[in-house]
Amino acid sequence: GQLLTAESPRCFENIPIGTYQLWAENGPYRVLSPLMQTLTIAEESQVIELAAIASNTPSANEICISVFEDLNQNGVQDATEGLVGNVDVWLLSDDVIIGTQLTQPDEPTCFVGLEEGAYQIKIPPTRRHQMTTRSDAAPTFVGVGNRFSISFGLVLLEAFHEDALLPDAKPNIGKLTLDTETRLLLAIMGSGVVILLMLGVGSIAFALWRRK
Repeated sequence: GQLLTAESPRCFENIPIGTYQLWAENGPYRVLSPLMQTLTIAEESQVIELAAIASNTPSANEICISVFEDLNQNGVQDATEGLVGNVDVWLLSDDVIIGTQLTQPDEPTCFVGLEEGAYQIKIPPTRRHQMTTRSDAAPTFVGVGNRFSISFGLVLLEAFHEDALLPDAKPNIGKLTLDTETRLLLAIMGSGVVILLMLGVGSIAFALWRRK
């Protein structure tokens, strides 16, 4: 179900006991509480309070993106899950990238001044994170003065280091080590030296035998 807030509390009625997700969408007021919340109805009624401040209605269209760290990987932003900064976000029109931004760790990141029409939002894959929600969205604007708020969840992966060692690998500090190709080359050279020595000894023995 859905409803619009008013000066007095608004209610979802006749809801069975269970777990639900509550989604709040920015409009003339910017929501300061998490846009998505998980709540469990275990009694006849439950009050949910949302904090919001007035914001000016944009003269053009806007798309605002929030990327949160989904610690429990349930695809829903919980109260303890904050925003993640420095995540690439692409804005596309007709599958052509027309804008890019990096997310902020303290507030949504917005593409502003958009004309009427269809757009795509995409978070490209990287080795830094793994998505727990969808990685794209397709908002469409009819007219101007509209704002879409889109939320994505991800988990951060350990940073990749070029000098990282495998778990069972141990560094050989202060010891000379040779790679496989070098060892093979040395083995071939050693075999050649042995063969030459054997030929030389054989030639000397043969010469001495002939003198007799």
